Amino acid sequence: MDIDGQALVSFDDNGIVSSSNIHFEEKKPGKKVTLTLPFPLQNSTIITLSGSVAREILVGDDLKGSVGRFKLDATFDGSLLPDGVNTTPRSLDLSMTVGTEGYTGATSLGPDDLVVEDDEWETDDDDDDD
Repeated sequence: MDIDGQALVSFDDNGIVSSSNIHFEEKKPGKKVTLTLPFPLQNSTIITLSGSVAREILVGDDLKGSVGRFKLDATFDGSLLPDGVNTTPRSLDLSMTVGTEGYTGATSLGPDDLVVEDDEWETDDDDDDD
């Protein structure tokens, strides 16, 4: 398997990784492998399969886009807000760049998205119970 000339992974006849120039983890040898790509997949990325199965996969045509999910815990000087945690309307605009790959993301949260818990603004869509 050749991923845009940047990642090469070879498998033996049993489907077990025999060589790779990227990090991988064999979850179930011969059946399930997780690859960690050091670059983002773009719509123009081509994945080339060769050997017993030969196929070219254009990422933009054949794969669904996805997004990363990050939990952010930010602390700032509450004295900058006139009424501290009770300042209204509550709103937060965030843009960030993640990792050496430079994945970008942005979001805006308004009064309906933020709740006051003790002395913090929080969103209620947190999957963790901490």
